[in-house]
Amino acid sequence: MRPEFSRERLTAIREARGLTMAEIGRRLGVSPTAVQSWETGKAAPTVLNVNELGQILGVSSRYFFQNDSPRGPVPGKDLIFFRSLADLPAKLKKQATRRVQWLQQIFSLIEEHVDFPDHKAWEEFDGTRIDYSKREIEVMAAQARRILGLNNESPILNLVDSIEKSGIVVAQMAIANTVDAFSYWPKEGRPYILLDSIKDSPGRLRFNAAHELGHMVLHRQVREKDLNRKLFREIERQADMFAASLLMPSETFAERVQYFGTRLEDLMDLKREWRVSMMAVVHRMKDLELIGSLEAQGLYKKMSRMGFRRSEPGDEYVPYEEPSFLPQAFDLLESSNKAFKEFIRIKMGLPDSDLDSLIGAKVFQKTERITQNRGPNVVDLF
Repeated sequence: MRPEFSRERLTAIREARGLTMAEIGRRLGVSPTAVQSWETGKAAPTVLNVNELGQILGVSSRYFFQNDSPRGPVPGKDLIFFRSLADLPAKLKKQATRRVQWLQQIFSLIEEHVDFPDHKAWEEFDGTRIDYSKREIEVMAAQARRILGLNNESPILNLVDSIEKSGIVVAQMAIANTVDAFSYWPKEGRPYILLDSIKDSPGRLRFNAAHELGHMVLHRQVREKDLNRKLFREIERQADMFAASLLMPSETFAERVQYFGTRLEDLMDLKREWRVSMMAVVHRMKDLELIGSLEAQGLYKKMSRMGFRRSEPGDEYVPYEEPSFLPQAFDLLESSNKAFKEFIRIKMGLPDSDLDSLIGAKVFQKTERITQNRGPNVVDLF
């Protein structure tokens, strides 16, 4: 029986590439209506069309005839928390959402064979509200620290590693300069945080990870249809407050500010110790009323004049944090079954470069294709 053309997979790969139906139509020399008919199932493309679609979208023609429909969040229906959510173009939301689908599909395939850390502790937060007080957010950030295995208020040495060990999937991918990070927690399954690898500030990356964790703790069951622009800004403010509380706990941070001082030159020492940006340090000092509004405004102006809003000094003191669980999982699986990567290639139908961008390491592009297949064993990630 000849396999049928998958309209769902065409829509998924088109949106993942950030292309519209009109753009696809122009490249193929057909009308947008024709592309729409392929995606709605009212018509099927010719063999020539399919081959050209594969070239345009960077996949083989076989991709369009695989049985697996995209799983995971649906663009426009499921709430994915993006930084600057209210202002993000719909095209970028769709592009990011499709990549979350890929990541979720990859994870579901390897989770059958790898024992990942349990994420159930995060379910103690119901995440249904948008009216948290400052005190409530401070308390919930402290609770989150305990789940992350941090039993004191010291600086977090590697936040991404701690988040992964708590059962949350963390990945990096390049989407666009306007997308810092985003997160998604399916109704059934473990949560995902995706950090944009385009950004070049390690302190900002850590803050973005903490911000997305804040959305999971505070807002995971909030529905997008219940949020207007004003409420979008409010939940972003709350997630920022959570991130600052998580990374710079009030009592210990205040003690260290008293020790180092609040001058511009003191900010570098605080940045180095707490592994956040100087701008985040000033925000936190002001929020905790360790400095007044006029002093904070003066620091902001000095940093702006010195170009620190574009690029801060001292990033060399803040190590880059990269997700490691997925690359480790593939290394373990490869050691027990050399054909597992080929199994993933076949199931996903994506180029090696896409697979590696989801995993965050050159796992597939360095591997020769293997035709032999053995049943993979279950291995422990620890």
